[in-house]
Amino acid sequence: MGPDLTKAYSKLGPQGLNSALETLFFPAMTPLFAYRPLTDEERRNLAAFLQSVDRQQPGTPTWAIAAIALAIVLMLIAVTGIAGRQRIQSVRRALLERVRVQTVAKI
Repeated sequence: MGPDLTKAYSKLGPQGLNSALETLFFPAMTPLFAYRPLTDEERRNLAAFLQSVDRQQPGTPTWAIAAIALAIVLMLIAVTGIAGRQRIQSVRRALLERVRVQTVAKI
């Protein structure tokens, strides 16, 4: 619903973050906090949380997720191809048999 705040602490710094939490001049936040601003303790807690999130190591990289998804897709295509090969062969066999019977009947 809102922007990624993972690196907000390093972008804004302690004073900038405190100022942003004091004013909360954001369109998504205005209706929620217009009549009840954050207390000093709430601002400190949010700043500490954003600082701790900023220091954490990033999670799984996007390229790893894409590689895993691609491997799964290829595996599903292979399974479908192997499982569907028997069906295609049986259908093809039935069609060839029908054509052979029709050809023999014409002769």
